Amino acid sequence: MLTDQIRSKLHQIQGAINDSRASTELSRLGLAFRPWPGSAVRPAALQMLLNEIFINGRRSIVEFGSGISTLYLAKALDNIGDGHLVSFESDEQWAAIVRSWLKEEGVEARVTLVLAPMADCSLALNGLEWYDLGTVTKAMEGFSPDCVFVDGPLAYQRENKLSRYPAVPALQSYLADEFVVVLDDASREGERQVASKWASLLGVDFVKFPIHGNVARATKGKAFETCP
Repeated sequence: MLTDQIRSKLHQIQGAINDSRASTELSRLGLAFRPWPGSAVRPAALQMLLNEIFINGRRSIVEFGSGISTLYLAKALDNIGDGHLVSFESDEQWAAIVRSWLKEEGVEARVTLVLAPMADCSLALNGLEWYDLGTVTKAMEGFSPDCVFVDGPLAYQRENKLSRYPAVPALQSYLADEFVVVLDDASREGERQVASKWASLLGVDFVKFPIHGNVARATKGKAFETCP
């Protein structure tokens, strides 16, 4: 028990160091200050996603749960001058805030921000709601993502811990031949179960990065290591 506590504390310290380093690198994109709530993606995880863009050439990105990640991903694609992000958000007021950020930074053309309200979903587990499946399917027409980032919907309560599961089943038929899937909050029980189920669906292994943003990542096809 004491060994586990020491390991956990060391992970927290190393994770904080990695987030600090990542924040320095992210600042080089030159974005204006935006609120970064505790529920948002951690800097080290965001750096990992940007590395996928700059190193592995990801150009067709989907994310579930808009926010600070939307802005940074859009800015990275804009710096390269190529690629597009489709971001799904269920909260109309929050979507409006994110849209204003994108407009202020001049990167709104790089993003299709889709308002997808929570609804009953045939792909969900335990009768949980997910982003309106019809809206998601329509937005995916003609789009073949090579990078998927799942940070929504909310899944921190026991009763909704598996709420993020439908993301991969919903997108599986649209995925590019080579892709990366990144799941946030990977240390939580629900996300561990979701990642295991996704691994079986996709025939890939999810690797956890507890000190690099607390995400789990699975890659299909050739790719350089992009951990910060």
